[in-house]
Amino acid sequence: MGDIEDRQQRLGAEMMRKELETAIERTMATSEHLQKLLNSEFGEDPSKRAEILRSEVENEVMSNLRRRRSSGEHFDKRWFSEESGRAAQSVYDKFRSVIGDPDKIQRAPETAAESDELIRKAPVEAPKFEKGDDMGTIKDKIHEYTIDHLMRGAAEAEAGGESKA
Repeated sequence: MGDIEDRQQRLGAEMMRKELETAIERTMATSEHLQKLLNSEFGEDPSKRAEILRSEVENEVMSNLRRRRSSGEHFDKRWFSEESGRAAQSVYDKFRSVIGDPDKIQRAPETAAESDELIRKAPVEAPKFEKGDDMGTIKDKIHEYTIDHLMRGAAEAEAGGESKA
């Protein structure tokens, strides 16, 4: 009798493992965030990157499943797909905090949005002396113009264009 129960437990565990594997594979294939990370040009070769991401997703899913089970919820097979989706987002956020925006790989996270912000702002006009300007005001105008001009030139050069700075 104990032999049959052991076998049933093993079969149940194998079936749950297959459900978990299926949910992770589906998430790896369909998650827009994970696809961005898989198709980006950072670090490891693509097969190694996929292996690392899959491992991270699996660890996160297992952690989430344990947390749900310990909270007293009644187990449901849908948990696998639900937690796989949450894990994909969590892994994406984790890697994004390290590499910045995957759409802008090879740019420092601190500067990833800076050129985008420049594009939205109108260029600073060349400073002109106006009646009532003192040395401090003139220095401020020159400083703002110079910074804007240099930043736009750097952004253009980074994008592969000819800098006019």
